[in-house]
Amino acid sequence: MAGEPEIDLVVNIDRPEALIHIASSVSHASAWEREITALEAARLRAQNAERTLVVNTTPAREPPPGIRIVETWRYRLET
Repeated sequence: MAGEPEIDLVVNIDRPEALIHIASSVSHASAWEREITALEAARLRAQNAERTLVVNTTPAREPPPGIRIVETWRYRLET
């Protein structure tokens, strides 16, 4: 992966309200670091935006403060 981390979906690009990142799995340490780092880096440009990582299965780790992890099926029910 080269360059700046990317976020999959930004709600309201002019004044970001939500940053939504999607990953199939974050069970491997490298995947966890990549996905969490992307959300943390995006927070620097969108200070008040809600940050959510959507995954197929809930990881064993707790996310850093301010990042919500939700399973794909549950996220679909919420939206």
